[in-house]
Amino acid sequence: MRQKFTDKERDVETGLDYFVARYYASVQGRFTSADSVSGSMLNPQTLNLYAYVNNNPLRLIDPTGHEAKDSRNDVSTAGKPSNSAIRRAEWEAQAYAVIE
Repeated sequence: MRQKFTDKERDVETGLDYFVARYYASVQGRFTSADSVSGSMLNPQTLNLYAYVNNNPLRLIDPTGHEAKDSRNDVSTAGKPSNSAIRRAEWEAQAYAVIE
């Protein structure tokens, strides 16, 4: 086993990445078994139970193979302002500058 991009172990014999709950085939860009967490009609991307991070690997992470999570809410970003908070602060600063 060796570490790959997602910091998951890759089985040298099968070429599959181990995500605790299931294996991921990076060549296919999908898991090899269905997700045990059901999808939601509110987010159609979750209905594909074989998809990795709802087909959005640039923004989402899936540390366990069960559920996609927003990478901006990851522990590594805890305590840091989000992009939306920064944009709002910039907007408010510009609004106050116009008022003055």
